[in-house]
Amino acid sequence: MIPVQRVSGALVPSRTDLFGDPYPDEDVRVPIQLTVCVSFAEILGLLAYSGGLAITYGDLENDDFLRETLRFALVMSDQRAIEYGAARAMAVLDGASGTPAEFEFAVCLGAAVTRVFGVRA
Repeated sequence: MIPVQRVSGALVPSRTDLFGDPYPDEDVRVPIQLTVCVSFAEILGLLAYSGGLAITYGDLENDDFLRETLRFALVMSDQRAIEYGAARAMAVLDGASGTPAEFEFAVCLGAAVTRVFGVRA
């Protein structure tokens, strides 16, 4: 049996967008905190291949940036995209596909994922 987890929320005092930033033309939203369990491969894929992200080598040193970027990528991705990105990222990391530059970045990103999130390949 899977234990039921409660979703908690609280009323936001002002109009906000999806991420809690002020947005004057939006209806009032409530913050919802969820627990999501993701693997090393899924984090690597989300950070490397989610649309709208452009992580640089300099960004890899900023733990808060990587945490926030992962939150954004999770909100913007569905399960299929997460699984596809994980498989693609691991293929690059294993040297089975991609260019030498992609491999180098995947290794550096993987090291940052291990440092920030405590998971490894």
